[in-house]
Amino acid sequence: LNSTLIRRFGVGLVVDAARGLVITDRYSVPQPLAQVELTFAQLVTTDAQVLFIHPQHNFVVLRYDVSAVHPLPVQSVDFPVVPTDDDDGDAEGIRGSDELGIGEVLSYVSLHGDHRLSAKQTTVGSIYLKAWAFCEPPAYRERNLEICNLNDTLQGLGGLLVEPGATGRTCAWFAQFPAGKKHYLAGIPMPVLVVLLRPLGLLGGTSQPTSLHLARVPALDCEFEELSLAKARRYHGMRLEQAEGCSKDGRRSVLLLSRVTTGGAFDGRLAEGDVVLRVAGKAVTRPQEVERLMEKHSRSGEEVCWRVLRSKKEVEAQVLPSVRATDGTSRLLVFLGIVMRGTPRAVAERGGPVRPHTRPGEGLYFWHIFPGSPADTFGLTAPGWLVQVDEDDTPSIDGLLEIIHSGRLKGREWLRCCTMDADGRQTVKALQPDAIFWPTVELARGATSDDGPKPRWSRTEHSDG
Repeated sequence: LNSTLIRRFGVGLVVDAARGLVITDRYSVPQPLAQVELTFAQLVTTDAQVLFIHPQHNFVVLRYDVSAVHPLPVQSVDFPVVPTDDDDGDAEGIRGSDELGIGEVLSYVSLHGDHRLSAKQTTVGSIYLKAWAFCEPPAYRERNLEICNLNDTLQGLGGLLVEPGATGRTCAWFAQFPAGKKHYLAGIPMPVLVVLLRPLGLLGGTSQPTSLHLARVPALDCEFEELSLAKARRYHGMRLEQAEGCSKDGRRSVLLLSRVTTGGAFDGRLAEGDVVLRVAGKAVTRPQEVERLMEKHSRSGEEVCWRVLRSKKEVEAQVLPSVRATDGTSRLLVFLGIVMRGTPRAVAERGGPVRPHTRPGEGLYFWHIFPGSPADTFGLTAPGWLVQVDEDDTPSIDGLLEIIHSGRLKGREWLRCCTMDADGRQTVKALQPDAIFWPTVELARGATSDDGPKPRWSRTEHSDG
């Protein structure tokens, strides 16, 4: 990723060589406003286009020009076969002979920042559902994803965990996960990755390709954590037959709802502390099993029955599936040196007071202030929301542009700007406009298509009146 602000390196995985599709992590490509370059075999470097940013999980789909790497024998990764929607046993989609096992001895091949490859034999240390720390400043955070760690020190930008020998079967993809103020390397087992890519048609020809810029993927408006069967029986009232139904695949844990997103599809239907027994009549012990079942029912728009333990009693909850489109910024506005956009979903999901301007896509959220700008000169601090200019509310980018175009700010020597932080505290600052050096500028991303030219960002200056 190359830009005037940051420069990051990562590892990509070719998922469809015929269409020129690559996935990488959201740490390397955090947003579509970026110049992305791909280097193949230390020989060819070509530009790439951001097609899809998964709204909940740690991968981004990129597209490159296939003709640019034509001399190279680029191939798609071999994915394990998973049952289709017509097969029996929907919750068995990530189980089988390709499942990664703790203690398995495999080879870890990693790529470094100087394009150097390294490989070593290692052992799978753990496979578990990790709770990642919230990023600072607020940004995307992974959740509801099983990862694997190795009994060794991980080096490089990421890589692949492969089976030694002639087969070379790919067992896991290691990527960079942002958390707190740092980022960490962790592996996604291939059967789990298949379940994430399946709704997008990125299984190397095993499903119908999807228009990625229009794709919608299943979303869970909650966060799970693993709970051992022993604790579920002791503290949550799980009966023996219920525990046996949740341990058919050898696992000895169930899913506990640790967070429910305020205002989401699960809000008011499920509660924090619920122990999940069955979804759509099937026993589930992994988040990807839940996502797959909810995806199947999202096509019909019907509610899905969840059976959960709540206060040691088994209850049913009817939950409506939710789907989401690609994540990321498609429109920015710079006003008095304040860089603003609609509220990112990652910010809205952190909790705190729910107000109209804090809902995903609403309000004017700012996370950066240009040095030397009027906002910086007069002490405005990020992050926060711009909620009012003089007597006018600013509910969105269009709302602020309407105020500017109306001429109500024309000729004003000072503007009274009211901002609000994540805890609802208001701050009022008097800012002096500078239309010559700090005009109001809008950046907007053009239309995206899977096979069309790379979308362009347009720059528009807005003047008073």
